[in-house]
This record gives sequence, C-alpha cells and structure tokens, in this order.
Amino acid sequence: MKLLESNNILSFISNIKKYSSTTSSYYVGKSKVQHYWSQNCCELEKMYPKGKFIVLLDDEPILQNVKESDILKTRLVKYDFDDITMKFKEYGLQIINDNTVFLDVLLPEKEGYDYKPLIGLSMPLKKPELNSGINFNEIKNELAKDLGGYCLPSLISRWTMESTIEKNYLSKFELLFRWHKTYIKCPSCGDVLIKKLSKVSCICSNCNQKFYPTINPISMTFVIDKTNEYCLLINPLNTSKNIFTLIHTFSNPGESIEESARRGIARRIGIECNKLKLFVNFHSQPSIDNCLLFPFYCVIDKNIILNDASNEIGSAKWFSRKEIIEAINMTYNDSLCRVFSLSTLENIIKNRIIDIEKDFYYIPPPGSLSYSLIKMWAEHPDVFFV
Repeated sequence: MKLLESNNILSFISNIKKYSSTTSSYYVGKSKVQHYWSQNCCELEKMYPKGKFIVLLDDEPILQNVKESDILKTRLVKYDFDDITMKFKEYGLQIINDNTVFLDVLLPEKEGYDYKPLIGLSMPLKKPELNSGINFNEIKNELAKDLGGYCLPSLISRWTMESTIEKNYLSKFELLFRWHKTYIKCPSCGDVLIKKLSKVSCICSNCNQKFYPTINPISMTFVIDKTNEYCLLINPLNTSKNIFTLIHTFSNPGESIEESARRGIARRIGIECNKLKLFVNFHSQPSIDNCLLFPFYCVIDKNIILNDASNEIGSAKWFSRKEIIEAINMTYNDSLCRVFSLSTLENIIKNRIIDIEKDFYYIPPPGSLSYSLIKMWAEHPDVFFV
C-alpha cells in the first residue's frame, strides 16, 4: 500500500480540515474525495488498481460466509484489482470500464495512507446454446467457488446479509448499473449519452443536457392502536391471503412524502390520518426498482370501521403483539421459508387448507425494512414513543 501519489488528490486532501472547525473526522475527507472521484473520470480510473471490487457474476453477487464471534455471517467478497483481473483472465474474461460502478470511498487504514475506491464490477457470462448439454448454473457456481465465494440472487442476498452498509452497497450497485444500461440515448434529442465512469450522471453528446439516476420515493406506514398493543397490517392484492405487511405508497409529483403516506392510508383502509411521524431511528433505504423507503407510524382508533373494499388490497387486519411474535417466528423458522422468497411462500400456502381466522400468518422476510420495523415493535413496545 502506497502513499498518495497524485498531486491533485494530495492538495485536495490537505485542505479538508478547512471545512470543519470542530472535527478532524475522516468522514469530511471521504465526502470530498467521493465527490472528486465521481466527477473526474481520469482520476477515478487511476485509482482502480488500488481499489477494492465487489462482483456481480451474471447479475448475482459473489458472497462468502465469514465467522464472527462463532457466528457465520454472509458478506460480500471484496477483491483486490490485480487478483480479480488475473482470475478473470484465466477464464477469458476481461474487466471493462463500461461494466463498473463507483460505490464508495474506503477510509485509509492509517494516517498518511490512501483513500481507496470501492468499485462494483458486473461480469456478464455468455450462456450456452439450449441443446448444448452444458449446465450454465453449474459453470457459474464453479467460477464463483474458484473466486472464493458463492452466488445467490440479489434479492435473497440482501435478505441474508446482516450488514446494512453492504446491503446498501449492493442496492446502489444494481440501481446505478441498471440506470446505466437503460439510458443509452438522450430522451430529448435521441443522440448518444456520455456517462461518467462513476455512473452518477451523463451528458448528451449533442444537446449537452445532463441526466441523473432517478429515485422513486415511497412512504411505508406502520399503523398502531391507542393502546400500542395492536398493529394494523394489510394483505397486498394478488398475493396469498396469509402474507401481511405495512402500507406502502408511491409519492406523486409535487407531493410531500408525508402526504403520500396519508393518501395511502386513506386509499387502502378508508381512514383519514392527520398525525404521522417519521421514524428518527430508521434511515431511508434504497431498494429494488430505484425506490427510496421512508418509514412512518401513526396511531388510530382500533374500533374505527375499516373500509378496505377499494380493490387496492386483499384485506386489512389488526394483530395483537402475541400474534405478531408468532408470525415473526413462523416467517423465520419455517424450514420451507428459509429461501426467503415470497413467491415460494405463496406456492407453499396454496397447497394448504387455510382458515384465515385460525391459521398461520407470514410477514415480509428477514432483511426487509418491513420485517425490521414489525419485529422492533413486537420486541420493544415503547420504541415508537422514545
């Protein structure tokens, strides 16, 4: 590991303390370096050989199980540039800038050492002909194993990883890369878009308009009663009648995120709620489909008659804390659910004879923000009122 070599970067870093009179935290430096590399393609490319890489192998992240305090935890595998380049070369694969995304700045290991970029690398694999007799998944899994890990679908990967930071890395990687592959031509004039190496923006080669990745804000509302002993969950339309979750609503243009939450409650359960509070101890989280989740909670009278006959949801139901704990345990412990797939859950449930009033319930799987909020309420009753 070498000291900083770029005079531009060195000068840039040396001025960081001027922007903070109260702290010499590396975070200030990290933020400024992140912006610098995001906007300066040549400087970012120079840092690739010093960076760390996480890999999507044919759209699936490479993971490994790491033992921490006698507990196995799922982590993203991080590679050095030379190691991953050499390993891919053995398989006839090549790293190209078009398949990379700038994800974060890794802090120096000690004073005087480099900041490093964390780069996402998407490596597509050519699928064999259908009649070739070659098992594509076996080949991919062997390659992942040779790279020191294994592959899982990205959605399941996020559910199994405990590190919020790594979940967000994976989400950011997929969102930026999907945007990069989707926006090829200028929406205004149809000419070619020129992307930043970081994939944080692009500019039209003809009309010079700039474009940025889109974000879709979604409100997510946890409804509780006045006693704080019951919560209201809804059964999404077109899913099994035993899967219940929070109220989600896309925000409309010109609408505040709080107003979208109020509208979602009114539309789905027919109740006007004027007192919504944003969770201060939960961050907004990036997720699939460029969605940014904003969690709220509200209190309503349990005796109010719900109007859920709007074709927006399957049903709405009040759950006691005891019932929620049972649903959490059912979701987590059911051996058939450990693949953490709602589609698999639905197939399981369809094969059972179900009494909606007496049988089992599922909530969203571990790793989702909905699961975390529901579990938090069940285990820490006063957490909403701290």
